[in-house]
Amino acid sequence: MAAFDTLLGQLVAVLFAWALLWLAALTAATVRPPGEWGRAFLVMNGLWAVIDGGIAWYGLVAPPPADLATLLKVSAGLDVLYVLAGVALLTRRPARLKGFGAAVVVQGAFLLVVDVTFWLRTG
Repeated sequence: MAAFDTLLGQLVAVLFAWALLWLAALTAATVRPPGEWGRAFLVMNGLWAVIDGGIAWYGLVAPPPADLATLLKVSAGLDVLYVLAGVALLTRRPARLKGFGAAVVVQGAFLLVVDVTFWLRTG
């Protein structure tokens, strides 16, 4: 597909694939639901998947950003905050919060790698 030949198109494809992966994992987990930690981990990843999928969809239908590099730098900064917030949740006592924290760390770390990788490719 021609849209995925561009850097933005490739970024959108990665984000869509990541979202679909987590939605599939959440769906598969309904067969044998995990404990409290696992449910929290999967639900939080499912919420992130919906948001990531929405952002990817917007990337397909909206006009391309004027400065993709700046957008990716700002996004990478937010990703660092997500990871730090996830680590803070991991230090909490309830298993539910630990599951949420682990999911936020996974999502933030993945998005940080993606944003930095694509930011470096813009130069």
